[in-house]
Amino acid sequence: MGRNLSSLARVWHESDETRLFLLPDLRGHGRSAPLPEDGNLETQANDVFELLDRLGWQQPVEIVGHSLGGRVGLAMLERAPQRVASLTLLDITPGPVGRIETPAVLSRLLAAPDQAPSRAAMREALIWEPVIDAARADWLLMSLERGNTGFRWRIERPALNRFFHRMSSRDLWPVLAHHGPRVRCIRGALSPYVTAADNERFMRAGCPETRTVAAAGHFLHVDNLAGVLQALH
Repeated sequence: MGRNLSSLARVWHESDETRLFLLPDLRGHGRSAPLPEDGNLETQANDVFELLDRLGWQQPVEIVGHSLGGRVGLAMLERAPQRVASLTLLDITPGPVGRIETPAVLSRLLAAPDQAPSRAAMREALIWEPVIDAARADWLLMSLERGNTGFRWRIERPALNRFFHRMSSRDLWPVLAHHGPRVRCIRGALSPYVTAADNERFMRAGCPETRTVAAAGHFLHVDNLAGVLQALH
C-alpha cells in the first residue's frame, strides 16, 4: 500500500520540495479493490495508468517501486514507455523471483489471526526472527484496520499469496533490452534478491550502475531509510 513508502516520500520531499509524489494502493492492497482471480502485473499497471489519467497527469512520470512495485513499474514501462521517464527498482530483479524471503513473510502473514484485540497482540503474532523483526512487523501492521471487536486485516491475504506465486514466475528482462538506460536498481547489502549475476545483466542492458545500501535487507527503506534516500539522489 502507498503508506508503506510514506516515510521515504516525506524525507525525499523535504530534500526536494519541487517533487510531487503519488503513493497509490495497488489493487489488492490497502483500500483498493480486491484482485480479480486472474489479476496480474498488467492489471496493476493499467490501474496506475488509469489513476494518472483521472488526476490529469499526462507528463512522463518517474517510478520508484519496491519489490512487487518495481515489477509493476516494469509492466508499465513495457505497456506505455512514452509515459515512464525513469524506473528505480528497490531490491528486485526483473527475472523470476525464487523462494527467498517474501514467501516466508507471506507464510507468517497467512498464519496470523484474522483479527486481534489490539495492534500489540497482532504484532506479537507476526514477529518471527530473523525474517520478521519488530520494525518489519510494524510495517506490515499498516495493513490493519480497526473493527468492532478489535483490529483486522484490510487485505485479502490468501489472494495476495496466490498472486505472488503467479507474479514471481514472470521474466521481465526483455523489457530492459529496449529500455535499459531508463532503469536503475538500488539493492540492500544484506538482501539475496539482486545477485552479482543480476548486476552484470543490468550493466549489459545499459542500466546505470546498481547502488547498494549498507545495513539493509530486502525491506531496505525500513532498515536504512537515509541510505536509500542518498542512493536515490
